[in-house]
Amino acid sequence: MTSKFRKIRDGMSAAIAAVGVASLIAGAVVLGAAGSAQGAEQEVPCGTPAQEAVYETIHHPAQPAVYETVVVQEGKEAWTEEIEHPAVPPVYDTVVVGVEYEYVHRNPGHPQSPRWEVDGWNAGSNPGSDGWTKTGETREVTEQVLVSEGKDAWTEIIDHPEVPEITEERLVTPAKEAWAEEKLVSPAVPAGPPCVEEPETSPPPVTDVCTNLPGDQATVPVGFTGTDGVCVEDVVAGEEGEESEPKSKPERVQPAEVLDAEAVPTAVAAGLGGPVAPVGSSAGLLGQGLVAAGLLMLLLAGSAQLGQRRRGAHEV
Repeated sequence: MTSKFRKIRDGMSAAIAAVGVASLIAGAVVLGAAGSAQGAEQEVPCGTPAQEAVYETIHHPAQPAVYETVVVQEGKEAWTEEIEHPAVPPVYDTVVVGVEYEYVHRNPGHPQSPRWEVDGWNAGSNPGSDGWTKTGETREVTEQVLVSEGKDAWTEIIDHPEVPEITEERLVTPAKEAWAEEKLVSPAVPAGPPCVEEPETSPPPVTDVCTNLPGDQATVPVGFTGTDGVCVEDVVAGEEGEESEPKSKPERVQPAEVLDAEAVPTAVAAGLGGPVAPVGSSAGLLGQGLVAAGLLMLLLAGSAQLGQRRRGAHEV
């Protein structure tokens, strides 16, 4: 058998054992919880009348609304503001007002040659224009036109009026009317079960005062002495002075106690502490089923482990 198969086999056995232990514990918990619940229901003594719940009325007074004052605009007194303005120079714009033409004199040494005049300046009707000829060059004639006048430095005075303070009332806590509150003082108690008077029973008559002798002995036989249900024959001296052995019947063998199905969950719950659910209840049946399943899985895991040990011994 390979080591891999052994590991798988050991893992399956361990898993079965773990599930068995978990099922056993779960069954014990279910039985204990159901038993505790039943015990809680039986805490009311028998014959106790039912008691209604007791409440206490707490009266709360009315509460007025609470407001707070919030400043929306800060107030300010009247005041004067002075603004200093610097001097502003005048503004001019350059405008073209005409075109001039270049003229040269036929005498190169003329002191006024060349000169700029309007178109047609050298016409014959213009005195002093003789000997001048137009070269064809032109230039624009411009002049400065005032666009805005300048201004000296000055101080601007602005009077601001008084600003009133503006407030607003805002709700913080709304008003509340008077109200009453019912507070539980003591919860309701159900009526206890009816008391059942158990009839007085007399002890059964003694039919066998000598449990160690055969048959039922209503009284101690003659020649015997009885002590705590055991009758011993009186000692009689023999011919040689020896004491004869007392006659007694063999001791009764008590039948072996068998752990029934109800004892298993009881024993498990006793280990955890607390009362046990009754066998006939649904919780009791569920707990017993879990306990039985857990015991079965533990038995299967133990059988698998025992078989593994035996096979391992043969394989070695």
